[in-house]
Amino acid sequence: GSSLLCTGPLYVMATKKVVQKLRLEAGLNRVKVSQAAAVLKQFCLQNAQHDPLLTGVSSSTNPFRPQKVCSFL
Repeated sequence: GSSLLCTGPLYVMATKKVVQKLRLEAGLNRVKVSQAAAVLKQFCLQNAQHDPLLTGVSSSTNPFRPQKVCSFL
């Protein structure tokens, strides 16, 4: 009958590629989520005064402010 072939050069190449990727991922330095969250929180607190989403944007420097329309009647 027809069955999937799990042998041959293509299977060997694909398997080697998977093993190579797994070895690369196994060698990565991991950071605990709690540590990453603490570093991210510290960064956010240190840079909050420069964040326009928190401090707002003055209307004179806001490039997205509504344009004034002058019309003469």
